[in-house]
Amino acid sequence: MEDSKNSQVVVVVDALSTGQYFAPHLKKRGYKCVHVLSSPNASKLLLDTFHPHDFIENIIYRGDIKSVVNSLKTHNVILVIPGSELGVEMADNLSRQLGLPRNDTTISLARRNKYMMQENVRARGLRAIKEKFSTNLNEILSWAKAQNVFPVVLKPVEDAGTEGVHFCNSLEEIEKAYNSIMHHINTLGFENKAVLAQERIKGTECIVNTVSFQGKHYITDHWQYRKIISEDSSPIYDYGRLIPHPSENNHELVKYDSDVLDALGFQNGPAHAEIMLTDTGPVLIEVGARVMGASMPPEIVSECIGHNQLDLTIDCFLNHKHFLKQVERPYKIVKHCMMKILISYKAGQIESVPGKEIIEKLSSAKVVRIPVKSGDSIARTVDLFTSPGEVLLVNSDPAILEADYKRICELENEGLFQYKSEV
Repeated sequence: MEDSKNSQVVVVVDALSTGQYFAPHLKKRGYKCVHVLSSPNASKLLLDTFHPHDFIENIIYRGDIKSVVNSLKTHNVILVIPGSELGVEMADNLSRQLGLPRNDTTISLARRNKYMMQENVRARGLRAIKEKFSTNLNEILSWAKAQNVFPVVLKPVEDAGTEGVHFCNSLEEIEKAYNSIMHHINTLGFENKAVLAQERIKGTECIVNTVSFQGKHYITDHWQYRKIISEDSSPIYDYGRLIPHPSENNHELVKYDSDVLDALGFQNGPAHAEIMLTDTGPVLIEVGARVMGASMPPEIVSECIGHNQLDLTIDCFLNHKHFLKQVERPYKIVKHCMMKILISYKAGQIESVPGKEIIEKLSSAKVVRIPVKSGDSIARTVDLFTSPGEVLLVNSDPAILEADYKRICELENEGLFQYKSEV
């Protein structure tokens, strides 16, 4: 272990997904980094995004928080930040015990538990989703009967990436979805011990990424999501597209997002809010106390709008003046950006991936991540974690970007993968 008593150290809890970029960016600024893994049971998909060489020490939490705190006290720790959804609660806890800047830790759970999240928002007089939280199927069925409006959304209380989310059009589908969620070990490595039923909200789903500093919230980037509904009524990500700063045409959304963050105790650091824009105004789907996921390279966002949420998160804690200068005015899009989440419409063993070379030649293709190779077996896509890859599209001409997106959609239907013949 490298000696860091005389060096300023930043702790990243679960440097997975987009959180993998924190350490390299901090190291460029002269800081050393220590990693804390909050759960050794996270999925291989997430753990594969962790890069141990970026850290001077990797501490694995095995149920003894005092041991973790004592290990961190051997370093000159100046900041603890969550790298991914998995590390949100742990980062809050460690920040509190080390006396470091943080969000309101009295309601930490409301920033992870989707039921408590909505109830805290509702208690502030803000619009929230009608819901029922239970460990009992009959209670959820009774609630659905009383609502008498379908579809009903069933989901785990704590998850990520639409994993375990089902749109149910009947009581029979509710029962099937409930049974598939309860006691399932999710991708974050936790057992689902309860189920959340919610009304379905219709509208345009958008993302509002922010960084808060001393209780004031600053929008860093704004995205629009498109999802499609799978054969088993699960929502599947199709794309996320960067769109203009919402303050230019949607003041109601900006205020609602800020009020939600206040209700959930966001004071310092990043937030990734999913909000549905309905005919009657915005309503929260959920919000995470961390940077936007999907392993989004920060440099690509900066290429498009001049800054990125990850670097601004670092700035809000370690370079206040630069942070405030960067966020004092709405951003402008200089290049258009889309993250196309790839969809596999059937399962099978892969013979080859002919569509990869075609995608790589598209003029907008900036990053192509298709780890699937010959001999691999893939599942039919039902959520973010069963996507076979993603493509980052960047172009100064939105028409070309749109054409490249449509070409990828064509390949998803036929030509992206060649499957081995069934025996």
